[in-house]
Amino acid sequence: MNATVIDTLRFADSLKAAGFEVPQAEGLARALGAELAERMLTKGDLEDALRPINGKFESIDARFESIDAKFKRMDARFEGIDARFDGIDARLDAMDSKFDAMDSKFDAMDSKFDAMDSKFDAMDSKFDAMDSKFDAMDSKFDAKIDSVHRELSGKFNTLVGVMALGFTLLVGLGGYNAVSPRLAETTRQAPETHQEATALPVAPASRLLAEV
Repeated sequence: MNATVIDTLRFADSLKAAGFEVPQAEGLARALGAELAERMLTKGDLEDALRPINGKFESIDARFESIDAKFKRMDARFEGIDARFDGIDARLDAMDSKFDAMDSKFDAMDSKFDAMDSKFDAMDSKFDAMDSKFDAMDSKFDAKIDSVHRELSGKFNTLVGVMALGFTLLVGLGGYNAVSPRLAETTRQAPETHQEATALPVAPASRLLAEV
């Protein structure tokens, strides 16, 4: 190594002052300087020895700086993603608000439909009551019609009986008028025969009344 570890000239002067002869002092100083220079490390030697290590550390530092830069870029990307998610959250919140408003409207519509259903139920009840009244009126009309029908039937039967009786009387009177001259002659001869002759026209009338 070229670097000087000690000052050999000053060391030789010190030896001379101590009583060493000049050649001995100078030789000893040079030998000690050479020995020390061979065995001791200087600052330059340390710098030379540490230069590769420092290079490696610089390379590692550069890599860490690159990694830090990558992390910064990733952080920036994550911040952008967070901003996007914030925007999406805001949109979702707006959509939720719209859906809540729609739910409120649907609830109001449901309430209106419920009120309409209640009204329709009330109308159905009224119609049922009206149907019941109409049924009662129909029953009354049916009973009245049956009563009128029975009354008319009775009157018709009475009329038919009266007409049959009248017809029988007419037939009887006709027969009586037809046979009255003959009866006058036979009355003198046989009163019993006259009674039988007058009883004959009455028999059909009694049968007609019985059939009616």
